Amino acid sequence: TSNNYSITFVDGTLTVAQKEASISWSNTLFTYNGTAQKPTATVLNRVGNDVCTVTVSGEQTNAGSSYIATATALSNANYKLPTTPPTQTFKINKASLTITANDNAITYGDLPTGNGVTYSGFVNNETASVLGGTLGYTFSYAQYGNVGNNYIIVPNGLTSNNYRITFLQGTLTVAQKEATLSWTNTALTYNGTPQKPTATVSNLVNNDYCVVAVSGEQTNASATAYTATATAFNNSNYKLPTADADKQTS
Repeated sequence: TSNNYSITFVDGTLTVAQKEASISWSNTLFTYNGTAQKPTATVLNRVGNDVCTVTVSGEQTNAGSSYIATATALSNANYKLPTTPPTQTFKINKASLTITANDNAITYGDLPTGNGVTYSGFVNNETASVLGGTLGYTFSYAQYGNVGNNYIIVPNGLTSNNYRITFLQGTLTVAQKEATLSWTNTALTYNGTPQKPTATVSNLVNNDYCVVAVSGEQTNASATAYTATATAFNNSNYKLPTADADKQTS
């Protein structure tokens, strides 16, 4: 008011500018899961109960380091991004994948072989088709090694950019080879001493030597046939045949 002035009030303009957002980043370290992933950006300096979410670009799926995510937009028009869009580096670690050799059994004289593998750790319904390389095996057993169940199979050869692969061993069991017996000297003449047929092994491998122990020797002549039985080998890599193949009448 004024006693000396006649006052006229004229409107001015008040401009309310957007508030520049202050961005905070979280969730910057990931593990591969087969889907696209990116960090989370949050506005720190919101006023009151304002809600303001941040749109982020730069999501990545595959394992790798030094990816860059960028804040590109805000959901609340009262806020603006800084002149230089905020960015954040992030990393996706490989997921853990275990590949275990299946147990296998072979027979003495055979080459060692694998029996496939079992996978544990695939994500997002992925299968072995996403792996590179070629499945192979190493063995603690060499052909013509002695029979046993303490040999190991170790898988190898498969690779992946998204999985950190651990190869676990399986067990290779080497069974005895069943011998084929040949009988000779089955028609004998009484000589006053115990006598019996002779059994030999005809299917040895690797130039092996194998002597057959035979029981059932007889001294006296008889009108009926005696039966001799192969009872053991001196080579533990072989076993007696099944059924009656280990017996011979004479």
